[in-house]
Amino acid sequence: MESLFTNVPIKRTIDIILKRIYQNHEISTNMNKRTLKKLITDTCTKTAFSFNNKLYQQKDGVSMGSSLGPVLANIIMTELENKIIKPLITDGTIKFYSGFVDDTLLIVKPENVKQIHDQLNKFDKNLRFTVHMIEDVVPHFLNLELTPDGISISQKDTNTGLYVNFNSYVPWSHRISWIRSLVTRASSICSPNKLQSKIKIIKRFASWNSFPKSIANTLINKALTTSANKENIKTNLDEKSKETVIYFRFPFYGDKCFALMKSCLCKIRSKCKKDHPINFRLLYDVTKMEFFCNTKDKTPMLNQSFVVYEFKCPGCDANYIGKTERTLFERSEEHAWKDKNSVVFNHLNECHGVQHIFNMNRIAPSLFSDIDNVDDAQDIRASYINLVQQNTRIIDRHPNWNILLFKEAIKIKERKPVLNTGLKASKELKLF
Repeated sequence: MESLFTNVPIKRTIDIILKRIYQNHEISTNMNKRTLKKLITDTCTKTAFSFNNKLYQQKDGVSMGSSLGPVLANIIMTELENKIIKPLITDGTIKFYSGFVDDTLLIVKPENVKQIHDQLNKFDKNLRFTVHMIEDVVPHFLNLELTPDGISISQKDTNTGLYVNFNSYVPWSHRISWIRSLVTRASSICSPNKLQSKIKIIKRFASWNSFPKSIANTLINKALTTSANKENIKTNLDEKSKETVIYFRFPFYGDKCFALMKSCLCKIRSKCKKDHPINFRLLYDVTKMEFFCNTKDKTPMLNQSFVVYEFKCPGCDANYIGKTERTLFERSEEHAWKDKNSVVFNHLNECHGVQHIFNMNRIAPSLFSDIDNVDDAQDIRASYINLVQQNTRIIDRHPNWNILLFKEAIKIKERKPVLNTGLKASKELKLF
């Protein structure tokens, strides 16, 4: 399937959720149907994101990285399986079906491929399916390459082969863990005739990450031997399960750290009872790069949430302080146009300085004037939104809503904003 998450039909998926809960009673809840619908809709359609230095609002589909993405994708896919796949399995058109989110594997007769493909694409206009037949290309399923002569692990073109470097300032077990992991995965999944080609790729990755050839070969051979002796490992684990395991966590400070820990453990073992086996395990905390510098792109101001903000009128310097748990992009849109009861909205309509600015730019001065031309109305709306967003700045933040309330109240008391006069929406500061 092509880009399932970003093409999930939100409205249809929400209707499916509500039907399963309130009609089919598959899940019991005391939440009102309208409330649940609004919560899911707001979560999925009021996400702001930037592209080419412009802000956009999500209208359909689920943004990548959203915690709701896998849930909503699974729900729409189960609906597809109930409506399309099950009838085709029942009448014998589909001989075998296996699916995981947007990856599906089917065994069908060649003459039925087009029929099944057309039915899948008719399920919803947002969802588009692609067909890979084993005669044309090597089909992929769950990052596996399925060929007539065996199974292998698929390698994406975007894979850079960048892993923990041999010279990284981390414990030795951290540096070699990725090699063991890749070898174990390859030996567990790949067919015998495909294994050696994947081992060559792992050796190439080890070379790219500065591992000496002899060390890389030793680690790979050891991992292969360990994978081949799974039964012995299981027996050893059963015996070790009778031990008492005690974990110690220490910050990692190079090779001297190992000598210090070894000395400490020797002293601790000497004080323990000999008749009861104890297994001491060391965990090391490494210092991440983000401790020294920011490794991520800075979030644009209007994309930030749980903030205290200040708006300053460009026409008369009147200011307003507020807080929001949503994105500042969404809240500024309400102040500028959507919320007709907003103090900022009413002030913009009444401020002579703002109207003078708009007159200079040949923009209709009144928000409430009757505008016949749709394009003119959109231009006016955009102008007011831009004005509010350009004159708004963040003055404090906190992820806890209750603390954010107090921070807003403190800022209002400190700065005495003109437009907040008479408002009771902020937290009242009291000592008790």
